[in-house]
Amino acid sequence: MAEKIILFLSQQFGASSQTTQVFLERLRNSIATVSDILQARESELSTLDINSMKFSAAEQLLFVGHNFHPTPKARSEFNSEDAKSYSPELKGRFPLVWYLAKKEIFSQKHSSSFQQTNWLHDQYKHEFPDSRIEEGFIPFPVHPWQRKTLLKNPSFCAYLEKGQLVEMGTSATQWLPTSSMRTLFNRDAQFMLKFSLNVKLTNSLRNLLAHELDRGLMLHEAYATQAGQELARSLPEFELIHEPVFAGLLDKNGELIAESLLLGRYNPFQEEPQIGLLATLTMDQIELKENLIHQCIQTRSHSNAKDLKNSSHDWFKAFLDVAISPLIIAGSNYGVLLGSHQQNMVLKLEHHLPVKSYFRDCNGTAFSHYGQKLFNAQGIILEHEPAAYLFGYYVIINSAFNVLSSIAHAGWCSEEELLQVFRQTLKDLKGSLKETYLVDYLLNSEYLMHKGNFLCTFRNINENTEENPLAIYTKIKNPLYLRNTL
Repeated sequence: MAEKIILFLSQQFGASSQTTQVFLERLRNSIATVSDILQARESELSTLDINSMKFSAAEQLLFVGHNFHPTPKARSEFNSEDAKSYSPELKGRFPLVWYLAKKEIFSQKHSSSFQQTNWLHDQYKHEFPDSRIEEGFIPFPVHPWQRKTLLKNPSFCAYLEKGQLVEMGTSATQWLPTSSMRTLFNRDAQFMLKFSLNVKLTNSLRNLLAHELDRGLMLHEAYATQAGQELARSLPEFELIHEPVFAGLLDKNGELIAESLLLGRYNPFQEEPQIGLLATLTMDQIELKENLIHQCIQTRSHSNAKDLKNSSHDWFKAFLDVAISPLIIAGSNYGVLLGSHQQNMVLKLEHHLPVKSYFRDCNGTAFSHYGQKLFNAQGIILEHEPAAYLFGYYVIINSAFNVLSSIAHAGWCSEEELLQVFRQTLKDLKGSLKETYLVDYLLNSEYLMHKGNFLCTFRNINENTEENPLAIYTKIKNPLYLRNTL
């Protein structure tokens, strides 16, 4: 069936046979990966329990992946052993490979308000407490899979030969890959570590780029200002997980080696409270039973002696209040645009209800012109129209609508009832906003712009290198828009 559909599409869009073959191979690889994951975790499929969900567990439960994507688990660069070691869904867990690098080949950049400049040194000493660091050297960790890529880099190999880079090996400390695979978590570490990985996941090769990492530094500096502190205080139910520092090795020409880049992201989950990655909470259960949100609603309904319909409304309203409204307020009152899609949104739960949301991955951020003036911000500055389009896709279509449809799928209430809850939340919020273009777009536009993940993948487009990111977007009808029937 896939081959017939692809043949038709290749004729419609003029795709070459080579392009269609690449797509088919990625599709088959994704299917095989999902099959391996489900087989490996089969005993857990019917026993997933939100009551015992911790951050590390939730990050390793995204069995079928990105539900807006045709090849969500394609990892053709991995062999079977790589998949077992480094895939979160297969409960990957491994040590880092540590090096000592001469200062002249090491580069680090951080926000002006970042004080923990010895962050790598501190982690190294935690993992190798008896190791001595010679004068002029700096500890530098490498993802063990990425090490194979770096060993093909001429500068990296030359540094090893000359003693400018010394491999220290691994410690007993184990790191867990999170749902994004290239971000690693260790409960005892103050920072989560995000690495370049020469693996194509969804629509792009996952190497870090310095200009993208700069966005986390800019946000950290913005939040250190008086206006930024006011923003944080005004939204106690929302937390931006900051990425204030990144590091890498320089090649022989003094340029950053992209394959070596490493990002430091604060780790607010050391105590591992009851927490849920949004994509995991909404994930369709393979045995067609309730998803994890349904578990929450059923438990609350039983404990509060409240019917399932009203309990569904309560859960959705709580989600809007702690996860969606703060993002609208940040964008509208402070000009800080956070593209929080379902794999970048984490919910803290108490008594099975969302009480706080976290946003991670500062790569998906920008400022409006208002935010640029307020924070003297640099980086991506968006006009209102593209800002609304991007916000509408990532925050509303990808996250909010996914929660809405996941709840309604149980049959306890209708999508239209939850859309009315959503509309009323937006209307109530509008009066407190300095700029209303985001809410106006959501309530008054007949169509929303939707990212064309299928065609992007089918055409083998790397979305991260597209000059115009909106070129891969298409229109869909806006279910929040009320058509005038008079």
